Amino acid sequence: MTQSHGQAESLADAALHDAPLLDYPSDATASIASHRIRQDAVIAPFGADVWPMNALADDPSRPLPRLRFDGWPVAFRDSAKHVAYVLINHGNPEILTNEAHGNYVKWPQVGTIDNLLFQLRGHVNWLLGEWSERHPATPVLTPGDLDAEHLNDCRRRIDASGSSVDTKRKSLECLIRVWHLNPWLPEALQWPEPVWHREAWKPRTGVRENATKRLSQATMGPLLEWSIAFVTEFSDDIIDAHKHLHSRIENLPAGEGQHHAARTLLQEYVRTKTPLPAAPAWSGTKRAEEVGWGVVSYNHRIDTLYLSRALAKMRVRPAISKDTALTALDFKVEGRFHGRQWIPSTGVYDVKPRSISRNTLPGPLVGHLRTAAIIVAGYLTGARPEEICTWQHGAAPTPLERRGGSRLHLIHGRVWKGRRADESGILGNGQEAAWATIPVAAKAIHIAERIDQLFGRNDGLLFSDSGRQREPSTVTLWIKDFVSFINERLVPHCVNPQALQIPEDPDGAITLRRFRRTLAWFIHNRPNGETTTAIQYQHLGTLIGGGYAGTKESGMNDLLLEEDWSHRRRTMDHLRTLLDRGEGLSGPAADRAFAATEKLPRDLTPADERRLRKDRTLLIYDNPAAVALCVYDEQRALCHKIKLAGKDDQPSLLECVDGCLNCARTDGQLQELESDAAALQANAELSPLPLAQAFLARSERNLLIVSQHRSTRICRNNSAPQESVSDE
Repeated sequence: MTQSHGQAESLADAALHDAPLLDYPSDATASIASHRIRQDAVIAPFGADVWPMNALADDPSRPLPRLRFDGWPVAFRDSAKHVAYVLINHGNPEILTNEAHGNYVKWPQVGTIDNLLFQLRGHVNWLLGEWSERHPATPVLTPGDLDAEHLNDCRRRIDASGSSVDTKRKSLECLIRVWHLNPWLPEALQWPEPVWHREAWKPRTGVRENATKRLSQATMGPLLEWSIAFVTEFSDDIIDAHKHLHSRIENLPAGEGQHHAARTLLQEYVRTKTPLPAAPAWSGTKRAEEVGWGVVSYNHRIDTLYLSRALAKMRVRPAISKDTALTALDFKVEGRFHGRQWIPSTGVYDVKPRSISRNTLPGPLVGHLRTAAIIVAGYLTGARPEEICTWQHGAAPTPLERRGGSRLHLIHGRVWKGRRADESGILGNGQEAAWATIPVAAKAIHIAERIDQLFGRNDGLLFSDSGRQREPSTVTLWIKDFVSFINERLVPHCVNPQALQIPEDPDGAITLRRFRRTLAWFIHNRPNGETTTAIQYQHLGTLIGGGYAGTKESGMNDLLLEEDWSHRRRTMDHLRTLLDRGEGLSGPAADRAFAATEKLPRDLTPADERRLRKDRTLLIYDNPAAVALCVYDEQRALCHKIKLAGKDDQPSLLECVDGCLNCARTDGQLQELESDAAALQANAELSPLPLAQAFLARSERNLLIVSQHRSTRICRNNSAPQESVSDE
């Protein structure tokens, strides 16, 4: 440590740290001290570059990640080990655990320590590399070269990066935390004080969940449609296929008779020159040309062990073919999708598990069905990833009967939002909660329960094969496989493959966390446009205020209100662009829509946003289904008015009524109505009389609206109502 830094720490800071008298660890010192050991496990010496952490585990069945130091620059490797050693064996200092509104606990989890070391190594690599190249006269070579200005430069780099607010906070926080550990570190390895730690250094996060990108409509639409189809239409086929396969390959006879049957069968394959089916590449075989014994066992009810032994003793062996027809399952598919059988055929390896432990793990199709259940239930509740992964059997009980005969479907679980961990960093069992949702989400939970029952599991976690809680990152991989299966196996068989292909999302992987944001967007941007015939988003928006999603802790209603403002702001920005181009607005609310666009500053400051989002004259909604704008005024509205989270009146865009005084339309919307009218008239000429009459009535309605609106048209150059000018 440089002399300048040794003088930098004030007496007040030294008192706060209350520095202990310590014997610093040597290379032979155990990396985990005896008072921290929870179970018997390998403990590495301090000098090792890899430290197993299983001795800290509460549950022996859940191994902990190892701490690795071999990727650290040699000059800083001991520094990293000392930081890890302090956090493992002494924990966070009281100055951190006593911090008001802080989230530090006495004993940080291994994952927390690993993440801190990851953040710290990023700073070290930057200082040793890019920073030192820019300052060749004073490069950073060892921990002793560091001073406060180096940390100031680190902060400037972080502030200028395009990282999320949370990533920036973690990067800065790790520098402050290691400085607080100085009393437990050898003097030569102590860190300089970040002089900015006394300032308001944490990036502003606010209450909005803007860091997470929503899924695009092009991706979410077909993904949800396929997922709901798996749950509602394909599930019986998949579960019955699983039962069919296992009824054929389980409880097979054993003994010398099976040896003889296996030899006779394979000799017959040779005699008739019939090829054996090949095993798929994922089946765990060493070579792609290995035999698919699971198929042979299914077809002839002979255990795979006897078959493989018989083949090994044969001088002349049957050929092996990759023809997928040889692996077909003798099972009739009943489910339909868009009028066609949903899958052309099912094979043994579509159903057979990809592991020898076939009695506990699902095969590919059953696994995809489970993934579909997670997508449907997770998306349609707006639950957080950690909440979804802890749902258990019985999460969707019998729905509540409501007045009028309707039913309220609830999904029960636990939440941890806002709860403090104990000194070991454990959040405990969380708080009981319930999500209000629609029937298909409850059905998805029931499908997950049926899947578990196939493997003898009737309680515990829903989405787990081992009883251990699944990580959201694992579910991300499941979703990736699910999408690949649909695009490769199912989409080519559809009537309209282009419409049902699930494209890659431009913002990256499909994760559980992104469903929450996407749901809020769809509720406010496609209220009457059903992504599938099963979903009406505004009805769902009303329901999620009835359970846990309606509570403050869920944050879901804040997210919905945030998306409501984003929808209105985008609508007003679009209107202003149209008006700037000389286009016009028409309809009884055209003047109010025009005035609203004038009130919206072109460059919004945060203060402007806070003020304008509460302005009742800026409640402007785009309603694609009605081909109209709603300039909402509660006193003028003809639609059924609803409450969103008890905070803000909203129009019911599902109930848009012709003649409402809140209606306005752009020139483009009037042209769309005219085009629709012409198409309806053309269809009427080719349709039976009752249908033709309906088409003509709708066409006349469109043309009447166009005629009435054009008499009220206003534009930027003439804000008074005027007659529209013909294109001619």
